[in-house]
Amino acid sequence: MKIKSLDFFWKRYKRNRPAVAGLIILLFFIILAFVGPLISPFAPFQIVAEPFQNPSFNHLMGTDDLGRDLFSQVLFSIGITLTVGFLAAAIAGLAGIFIGSLAGYYRGKFEIVFSGTIELFQTLPLFFLALVLIAFFGPSLWNAILAIGITLWAGTARIIRAQFLSLKEQQFVEASRIIGEKNRNIIFREILPNAIPPAIVNVAYSASVAILVESGLSFMGLGDPRLMSLGYIIGNARLFFYQAWWMGILPGVVLFLIVLSLNLVTDGLNDALNPKLMEAK
Repeated sequence: MKIKSLDFFWKRYKRNRPAVAGLIILLFFIILAFVGPLISPFAPFQIVAEPFQNPSFNHLMGTDDLGRDLFSQVLFSIGITLTVGFLAAAIAGLAGIFIGSLAGYYRGKFEIVFSGTIELFQTLPLFFLALVLIAFFGPSLWNAILAIGITLWAGTARIIRAQFLSLKEQQFVEASRIIGEKNRNIIFREILPNAIPPAIVNVAYSASVAILVESGLSFMGLGDPRLMSLGYIIGNARLFFYQAWWMGILPGVVLFLIVLSLNLVTDGLNDALNPKLMEAK
């Protein structure tokens, strides 16, 4: 059954050709995240040449203001950027699913508290909240992942809550209640599997948002100084744009392609998990 479902999902997904292209690009960057440090010609912080050298055969993306190889920096930074995006999205997704499930299933105080919390977080500016959390806990990779994850969970929670409000009135849920099934089992075994598909799309979208937020924080100097994300590289280049355009433009193109591929994949997931939307297109 599961194999047939996956096959049916893939048939719908691959109808969206841009989404397939996005998946190929994303897989390329994921592979590069693993092999990049192994094939990198230099260490990311190693001074290897004169500063501000143009892109050439010896230095494919040129060198930065200290004479470090920019291509090597980008190869190392892809893995860090993707790690932040995927882990922050996973944290946001798990938190959103858990809180949204409780807010949608229970009535009374649970509903008021959790629903109010969801609404509160949705009204807060995400970047500003992440900025405050990073400033409080200090700049590090794990603090950035946690801070961004905390800021992004509300969207998934809202979707899950809406699904629960609809599904908990269905006959199969009422039947489970009649036979004395525990609330825990009804939530996680009966309702949640049917509520997950729309949330998957939002979690995928959260990954691209997380990458942009982390890049913005690193651009402002709030990234982990011991690590090098794409945002850190672009931020380091902002003072030298007219002197060395490649320092900001080339890593910026890589960042753009990563975010674009994630958005295309998200669009494909939305089509595959929402057949009515696909038919409308």
